[in-house]
Amino acid sequence: MPSTRRNANTQSVSSNPKRAGKADSKPATKAGKSAAQTPTSPRSRKTAQALPAGRRPIGQPTLQTIAIKVKAFANTVSKGTHVLGVCSDNGFSGYGHALDQIMGNTLTRLLKSGDISDKKGAVTVIRQPSGFDGVRLVVVGLGKQADIKPKVFASAAQAAARAVQSLPRGACTWALHEFEVAQADTLWKAACSTQAVLEAAYRFDQTKGRPEDNSDAGASEVVLLANRDEQRAVIAGIAQGEAIISGMTLTKDLGNLPGNVCTPTYLADTAKKLSKEFKLGVEVLDRKQLEALKMG
Repeated sequence: MPSTRRNANTQSVSSNPKRAGKADSKPATKAGKSAAQTPTSPRSRKTAQALPAGRRPIGQPTLQTIAIKVKAFANTVSKGTHVLGVCSDNGFSGYGHALDQIMGNTLTRLLKSGDISDKKGAVTVIRQPSGFDGVRLVVVGLGKQADIKPKVFASAAQAAARAVQSLPRGACTWALHEFEVAQADTLWKAACSTQAVLEAAYRFDQTKGRPEDNSDAGASEVVLLANRDEQRAVIAGIAQGEAIISGMTLTKDLGNLPGNVCTPTYLADTAKKLSKEFKLGVEVLDRKQLEALKMG
């Protein structure tokens, strides 16, 4: 592909008033930029790739193990998981039709027999179709083409990503974004797909004595198919989706941490790290300043 290998590891901060406690003397932070809008930096990606597997540092996503790539379709069926969509009126997308032909119209027969559902939100997992060893298909129903709006597409992407996460670990080819979505372009569809994949892979294990080993499940890499005209938009969408998930991941981590760890000072220090990395303006208020502002 003109391929891109990206990892979601950028962090952003969200303050929670419930975290405030009298034992801490630096309880508040003002940040100059929204968490969800924080971009992912190339420097932090390289750092994340070098981290060992297993328990991660607090505030750092596990998502570095998933590579999001872009490439054009080759007329072959590779081993791993393939994510397709199906409409009740227009059937499969271009990639779905190609797989159907390679597999001797297996998908068409399963759709007609009702073994594949085209109803909105339905997910069908097919293992080793037509004797293709090591191949798994995740087919998501989208309803009628005219009804595929951003909310419908996002829900379908999330359902597909959860299904992929439950399957044996391996590469995943993603073609759900081939469908037209009302009032949404290629960049948005790629961003939405990226968010769904990375969000499904999130887990919080920093405070567990023995983190769960999920190394044998989920996607090791996800390939978003795109023709030459779409590749630039898909790459930009991947970057946007990763940036949003980075902010969401850190926010989830901060919310999941116990109060004796995620203190106001911890939040302030996290914001300072972000400000240093992304050159943001941050102001930390001490207790006296908060009292002067009547903030409790």
